[in-house]
Amino acid sequence: MKDQTEFKQTRISGRSAAWFVGSTRTDLNLRAGRTAYAVPASKVESGSEEGDGPKTGLIDLNIAKDGKKLCDLHKRIGNLASEIVVAKDQCYLQYRKSYFCSVNGLNEYHIFVDPDEMEGFGFDVAIKRSTLSYCPGSGRWDVDGRHFSWFVAVPGGQLTGEVTVNGTKTKVEGNAYYDHNWGNFLMEMILDNWLWGRADVGGLSIVLASARFCQDCGGREVPLLFVVRGNEVLVDVSDDRLVCLEGVKIAQPDTGKPTSSDCIYLVKSAGDNHAQVRFDGQQKVIASFPYPTTSQE
Repeated sequence: MKDQTEFKQTRISGRSAAWFVGSTRTDLNLRAGRTAYAVPASKVESGSEEGDGPKTGLIDLNIAKDGKKLCDLHKRIGNLASEIVVAKDQCYLQYRKSYFCSVNGLNEYHIFVDPDEMEGFGFDVAIKRSTLSYCPGSGRWDVDGRHFSWFVAVPGGQLTGEVTVNGTKTKVEGNAYYDHNWGNFLMEMILDNWLWGRADVGGLSIVLASARFCQDCGGREVPLLFVVRGNEVLVDVSDDRLVCLEGVKIAQPDTGKPTSSDCIYLVKSAGDNHAQVRFDGQQKVIASFPYPTTSQE
């Protein structure tokens, strides 16, 4: 797989989101999402350039340690044009003082969440990519003028910086993951449900997903599996070459919704050199962060 030296988001549409996940050597688990919503100035037509209307920013910030939630915040930041900056040709999002930006193409990013805006919680971290980036095919799904795109800039990377919890700063280092998605419709209006997972284990970075489209969008399932070691791609398969199996459904403690006990991804192969990745849901859950219903507000 040829590495991508530059990724340009040339069509900022109705929704743009950047997601960062990290875990540190001190067992501190971090997750941050930056979403920019653009309200179209007029009715969206197929093939039109969307997202020219007013924008609003949303920051999701989750921090957990030793199985305990320290922070689970979802805040709208900024509603004036001067308070929200979203670049179209590179990774750069800024909501007031908080920002998520590339400082060296796909290789390095700087993320700052202002604790003054987030009730004394925040972080100031850098992540450096240690593997090739991942884009499944074109990375774009189109259905009757509705489109959704997904790109994993950092399947595996190194994290350094500071985390602020209740106003107290702590230096951290560990592993990191960053992906980016965007489209002209909310994701849940295209997908009925989906699975997603990532792992860093034994020198391997693993990204997997199973997107299940709504019936009016074809109703098909698209499984994806990417396994990479540094600059060597070991597995990059999707669709009919891959099978996603789920275990028994058990109630999620926080939401009560049925959740698979485990997930197994099997690569179809005529020989014996097939790949298998399993996420064991029976192991201890560090913390659960149910998504808030903010996308329809």
